[in-house]
Amino acid sequence: MVLHFSTPVQNTKLAPLIELRPKQLQSWLTNLQNTDPQDAAQSILTSLAALNRQPLASDIRLNLITLHWSAAQNQIDMLQLQLSGSMLPLSDKSEAQSRLARDLLIEFGYGYKLVLVDDATNNAKKPKLDIAAVIYQLLTIQQRIFSLCYEMYAPVPATIWRETHQAFEYAESLGLLEHEIMPNLNILYTYQQILLITLADPYHLMQGEISSVLELARGLAPLGRITHLETKTEVHPLFILDLAADAPPSMNKQASITTKKNTSIRLFDTRQITQQLQMLISHLEAGVSPLELGLPIAAIKASYRTLLYQLLKSWGNPLARRFNRYIPKQDEIELGLGVRTIHALLETDTPEPVKLTASPAFFTPAPALRSHYLAKWQILNVGAQGQALRNKTHAPSHIKVGELISIREHNHEKWQLCIIKWIKNNDTQTLEIGVQLLPPGARAVEIFNPLSAIKTIQPGILFPANRTLNQPNLLLTPHGMYMSNVHMELITSTSHTIKPHTLIMQTQSFDLFEIP
Repeated sequence: MVLHFSTPVQNTKLAPLIELRPKQLQSWLTNLQNTDPQDAAQSILTSLAALNRQPLASDIRLNLITLHWSAAQNQIDMLQLQLSGSMLPLSDKSEAQSRLARDLLIEFGYGYKLVLVDDATNNAKKPKLDIAAVIYQLLTIQQRIFSLCYEMYAPVPATIWRETHQAFEYAESLGLLEHEIMPNLNILYTYQQILLITLADPYHLMQGEISSVLELARGLAPLGRITHLETKTEVHPLFILDLAADAPPSMNKQASITTKKNTSIRLFDTRQITQQLQMLISHLEAGVSPLELGLPIAAIKASYRTLLYQLLKSWGNPLARRFNRYIPKQDEIELGLGVRTIHALLETDTPEPVKLTASPAFFTPAPALRSHYLAKWQILNVGAQGQALRNKTHAPSHIKVGELISIREHNHEKWQLCIIKWIKNNDTQTLEIGVQLLPPGARAVEIFNPLSAIKTIQPGILFPANRTLNQPNLLLTPHGMYMSNVHMELITSTSHTIKPHTLIMQTQSFDLFEIP
């Protein structure tokens, strides 16, 4: 099989920057561990980049790359730990750390690809290498690049999908897919982990959830099944893999596939994965300890179960609905961000009386004033359920999936409330978001829950019942205020005691639930 990997152009002028003697290289790399992690990572990157641009025998190259990787793993882990939970858009420091981590991973990928290309043209005079371990290591590097991009909501590098598919196909041609690298670790499982984290719809995940998805993918990947495309295959929840394309797996929307023989097409069957997910959800809801199920203790939280339900759809039967979108004449929109900002904006409107089934209670002081975010964003397109927006220069430093925003095109219009459903953090410092509309008629109220960890009055947003939409009264509060069947105070012009009902939605920013 001929490999078509992207590799750097040779540059022998960089030869003085590399150390070819293993003992001396090991000593230098060991000493780097005592320096600043970012400086150490930059030094490793410089050495590795020079190494990848020298003509070397594959066994020598592999040995030197392995030494670099042993030293760099800790540096990359520390960089990613510092980036974890970073708000968007990234600060200059976080942007530099993200770029350094990605560049390091890309250079390691170059090194392993050079070894594989050399092996693919191997002859009897060259030493035989453990190619299964090299392919596995390349896919491990690719997986970390995918995870880093998804965690930062950044686009993945060009050609990465084609080369990931190609590494899988090369291992398949050599019969190495299930060759055990370490206990329960092989090329097939690693490739399927990459497929699963991509199929999890990562740009729609809340901040920090990609690490939970990755842990789940590691445990569930062995349950996946990749098959060749037969002349006619009855399809369940299957995804299509085109190994010749620079593209992720796609959902098969037909009941069956009929095609001519195509050696580059595979089917990814996730039925056993979704069955296992359903079992995990059932056990968690029945009160089984997460530790007994092999899950982290965080699985006891409702937000973790919400993630499992989301993965059940993404890995089993993603919604195939599509709505027509159009570009509006008005190319700018005013946007407010966060519960407090939106509460302040809604307070400027004169509300109509709110009808609630509640008893009068006490009135408590209003909360202190806070700073608010309001800015102009560009409209990219408009659909039936929401809009896509872009900001190049004035995005705040706390944009995240699941955040509440308000939008309007003209000053005289009422604010429409939305939830950020996805984010794309482009390399050009451009932030794009997709928003989903919430019900109309939002009113500013205040909330006090004496049993909550939040001991002060908080801003709330009431969505009055709407018969046309068959919608009951809904209340949105800062995250942490909702407690099932625990009375709280709803403050409008007077105060009312209410008892929360069903929790409709919970994000890292707010709780949305039904009230009487």
